Amino acid sequence: MKQIFLLCCWLCLQATVKTDDFDPSKFDYCSMNCGKNTHTACKCDKLEGERTEIFDNIATFRKTIVEEHNRLRNSLAGGGEKSKGFPTAANMKVLNYDLELEYIAICLGKVFYKGHDPCRHKHDSKFSGQNLFGVSKKNDTPELHRLAVRNWYNEINYVVNPAALVSKFGLSGHSKDNKAIGHFTQVIWASITHVGCARVWIPDNPLKAYQFAIICNYGGGNGGNMAGTTVYRIGKPCSHCPDGGTCNDQYKNLCGKSEPIPEREPYSSGV
Repeated sequence: MKQIFLLCCWLCLQATVKTDDFDPSKFDYCSMNCGKNTHTACKCDKLEGERTEIFDNIATFRKTIVEEHNRLRNSLAGGGEKSKGFPTAANMKVLNYDLELEYIAICLGKVFYKGHDPCRHKHDSKFSGQNLFGVSKKNDTPELHRLAVRNWYNEINYVVNPAALVSKFGLSGHSKDNKAIGHFTQVIWASITHVGCARVWIPDNPLKAYQFAIICNYGGGNGGNMAGTTVYRIGKPCSHCPDGGTCNDQYKNLCGKSEPIPEREPYSSGV
């Protein structure tokens, strides 16, 4: 009887432990439907090139990326950009870090020159958004990591008629002189919940401006930058959090709970 009781207790304990056993390096991304394209992570371990992923201080890098995104999202959602015409956001979620998004970004980094990859879905086939940043020299510092996110966000200065853009996203008719604003809207897209990034040094990149690159993939919701959909819902911060969610403890204008930043090494990509 004692043995049965202990077994039941062990089973109950196992049921309460949250585990994440998914290893993207063991998933067959080649089998995913990408139309005429191939998934970025297909045969990632066999991709070649003189690229070196920068894994030093990976937990610090992840923390910096998450914090800078959430700092900017929280400020805008709370009315920090009212002087530029941006209303407050009622449903903007807090971002957490995702290791699969990171893995797919690393795979792109192994063949990256310039431009977005055509197929970067997660294993559950959900669409992922993406932002790219590059400089001409190796500068793997938290300051540069924050600068990358701010560089994307600063496209806010090109937006005309912010309320219209927020209510119905489109890349045409919303920017000064048709300048890019999609990196900015990706950063502030309300429904995304996770980000995963890679830092890569690409000494053989003929485009010197991208020899050191930061690649960020975004997941959750519709992945962001979907034409004809809302960037965020206008209203009092946290007044329409999805799924009955509440305001974040740290970022008071964002919805949802913050998860611990992963500290494990990135999943192996054959490097």
